[in-house]
Amino acid sequence: MLTNEQFDRFHNEFDFLVRKYREQYSRHTGRDRSAYERSYEQRIRHAAAELYSVVKSASSIIFSTDDRMGRPPKVTPEQKVAILLLKEIFSLSNRKMSGLLSLFGPLTDIDICYKTVERAYSSLPVRLIIHNMFILLASGTGGNLTGDGTGCSLSITRHYRSMRVNGNCIKTNPDHRLFVYAFAILDLGTNLYVAYGVSMKSEKDAYRDALRMLDITVTDAGSVRLDQYYCTQYTLDDFSEGTKAFIIPRSSTTIREPPAWKKLIGRLMDAPMEFLSEYYRRENSESQFSADKRTTGWRIQQRREDRIRTAAMCKGTWHNPFNMTSG
Repeated sequence: MLTNEQFDRFHNEFDFLVRKYREQYSRHTGRDRSAYERSYEQRIRHAAAELYSVVKSASSIIFSTDDRMGRPPKVTPEQKVAILLLKEIFSLSNRKMSGLLSLFGPLTDIDICYKTVERAYSSLPVRLIIHNMFILLASGTGGNLTGDGTGCSLSITRHYRSMRVNGNCIKTNPDHRLFVYAFAILDLGTNLYVAYGVSMKSEKDAYRDALRMLDITVTDAGSVRLDQYYCTQYTLDDFSEGTKAFIIPRSSTTIREPPAWKKLIGRLMDAPMEFLSEYYRRENSESQFSADKRTTGWRIQQRREDRIRTAAMCKGTWHNPFNMTSG
């Protein structure tokens, strides 16, 4: 029978086990720049080929109550979605996107002012289409999951990861927002996001938002990995009983907890290296966030909350088309 004394002794030696694991299994691989460029070209071509068909499918399941009175719009909701997605991937301002559309007007037959681009972020049909796009792209995935949070800067002087390490990202000031928080749940088998949450309040709130989407996209996850911000027994309640969790309990943890939590501690103590091997697969989330920010940028150039959320969802939606193979 597991006792608190046994767990305390184990936890006192845990830092040594982590160092031993890293010495034995950590590998630093260099980056082949030319291979990355070739891969990027292939992925962007595939994403472009998939984009418009997914937009059309996502739009077709929306029931619009718009009575279409008055002057017909210059661009359809589907075109607005495509404009916003392209704007985010090229990190353009509203004015620059409007100017680019004017330059290509003879080819696209679209010539709109920057205000039209800006207002598209607030359009309900646009937001619904983007949400449906994510659901369509994520459906059918899921199994072994990992989750992590990040932030897109609303200021050019702040970096989310460094502030998160220092604990400063938890402090919020409604009069001076620094970040929009995002939480992505990744399927390790496909490197596709199965859920994505956005919040103006905190990373934990974005996590809750992602869980609501996870209920739609994944019916039964086999396993999940989360970092130190979610290492409590209550995290287990967020997933089904059959989902095997890989989280590291805090030193203050006792075994006088629910059976599922005690079972997790038992798995960690019985095979710590095997447990750590699974736990550190969550670093895939960090690498995918890094790749996303190289693709779509790390800053959001909107100011209204609804528009900020839409811009963040555009960034998250781009991930799956970029990571689907064309074969």
